[in-house]
Amino acid sequence: MYCNRAIKYIFYFFPYILFGQLNGCPEVTITDINDNQTIHMNCNSDTGCIDLVANYPETGTPTSYSVESIDYDPEFPFSGLTNPISVNTDDVWSDPKVVLPFNFCFFNQEYSEAVVSSNGAISFNINLINDNGFNDGADECAWEFNLGIPNAQFPSTAEPKKILNAIYGVFHDIDPSEGGEIGWQLFGDFPCRRLVVSYYKVPLFDCVNINSTFQMVLYESTNIIEVYIEKKSTCNDWNNGNSLIGVQNANGTQGITPPNRNTGNWTTENEAWRIVPTGASNTQITWYDDVTGTVLATNQDQITVCPTSMHNYRAEVTYTLCDGSSITTSDSTTVEFTNIVFSEPPIEHSVCDKDGTPDGITPINLTFFEETLITELNSINPYNISFHFTEEDAINNAGAIPNPSAFINANNPETVYGRIEDLSLNCVLIKQINLTINTGPDFFNAEVISEAFGDSHQILATASGDGSYLFSIDNEPFQTSGLFNNVASGVHTITLTDQSRCFTETLEIVVLGYPKFFTPNGDGINDYWNIAGKEEFAFVRIIIFDRFGKEIIQLDENSRGWDGTYKGNPLPADDYWFKIEYTDKNPKGQQREFIAHFAIKR
Repeated sequence: MYCNRAIKYIFYFFPYILFGQLNGCPEVTITDINDNQTIHMNCNSDTGCIDLVANYPETGTPTSYSVESIDYDPEFPFSGLTNPISVNTDDVWSDPKVVLPFNFCFFNQEYSEAVVSSNGAISFNINLINDNGFNDGADECAWEFNLGIPNAQFPSTAEPKKILNAIYGVFHDIDPSEGGEIGWQLFGDFPCRRLVVSYYKVPLFDCVNINSTFQMVLYESTNIIEVYIEKKSTCNDWNNGNSLIGVQNANGTQGITPPNRNTGNWTTENEAWRIVPTGASNTQITWYDDVTGTVLATNQDQITVCPTSMHNYRAEVTYTLCDGSSITTSDSTTVEFTNIVFSEPPIEHSVCDKDGTPDGITPINLTFFEETLITELNSINPYNISFHFTEEDAINNAGAIPNPSAFINANNPETVYGRIEDLSLNCVLIKQINLTINTGPDFFNAEVISEAFGDSHQILATASGDGSYLFSIDNEPFQTSGLFNNVASGVHTITLTDQSRCFTETLEIVVLGYPKFFTPNGDGINDYWNIAGKEEFAFVRIIIFDRFGKEIIQLDENSRGWDGTYKGNPLPADDYWFKIEYTDKNPKGQQREFIAHFAIKR
């Protein structure tokens, strides 16, 4: 069935489900290499095989950790958690301890209880915090903060109570006595329960008008830690604004933080990090033929299968836990066969409406797209090609467009569907074709948007219509923006074209300005001084003075300009002043004047 395939092409299939970002649960999901969970073996495969991918969190024993940025997409609420902590109390650890709803392995030690700081940390060092285990009052939590991690003296050499064997997310001096919420809650079911500790709009100490909202999520089985930060504010005048995200072991010799998130002054919003155990691997994957039970592969996240009919496959991932026990998670998938391939992405094609009537209706030769259909079918067998108005008609091979070489669209834009069928394999490929008919701009204009006679000039060209337009000034390369900066004074040509180069229009625009100097030496270059664009005025008079205020000459709108002489005698190189009195032509307004100076250079 596949021996006559000559070239390999990759298509996206319909329907499909895009597999999103993995969470920290011990779960596996099988997809194809394009993240589709509905997997098809399509009829124009060049090999008759397809790759299956197992998506799951790969973890190791928690002897070391890595940290990675993840999408900010918190699954759990920040407020209203069922177990409040440190209610209206500053700088304390939770008392009584938090009895963990599942054992959590941290730096290769399994824990069943922890304490939560009102300043944004979870510690497993129960004894070092001197918690007596009774609900008789809160235990003090250090707040002075000037060290980074790893450090056995963290958070400060001045603090007698160290904060080690801890998760920091986000550790900084906040003050729940001024408001906000701190609490924890269990979510989910075995083997993927999540312990969520949240801080909601807790004010910062000494800066109670600003607050922070963040949470830490601890995953059962995988021992993954996630930190979600909706808003992390900074109090610059307290503890130097220091804050920290990361983890540190019990003696302060190992620690890890995200980039630029060790102790320092920083602020952020909508940020998330995942901290993953990376010691010796504690995951084992096995692939099975789900029909016969045969083992197909082990320790491979991706395998290639070559079924000859619809077939089922299974991936099993076993996690070995800290106590030596294990859990297994699995996913099964069916590789289905289809004789219809929906090729992505659609063809986007622009057509010029040059039939003499700019109405967006024009003849279009659809056979232009046959080469693309032939290539994507990937077959050397005989075939039939047709074009249809709807996808349903293309699927059913109904209502083919007659005479496709002279098709005339009814709408702008117009969508049609190309259909090619391999007559030997009964394999059909369908491709959407989106047609846009470009009629040229409905409006095109340009104007100077900077002040007249300024040192720097800007021109803004605008156009409207069905197409996308490009702009050029003075035959320079085209650009998508119609804004031109640092334009010299004088006459400029603005050119408009569309993306398909169907139409080109030009107009001239005058930028009012004056030269800062001229060189009247008779070489034919820059021998006269004049105002650029003065013909744009309804009235103009230019009076030139020497530096002492003596009038030298008056120029009108028809004058060629000043040649640098007074009564026929050349004047010396020096600064000269001018006053221009003018009235705008359109719209006509009151008379105005502008005064500035220029130089003769000899």
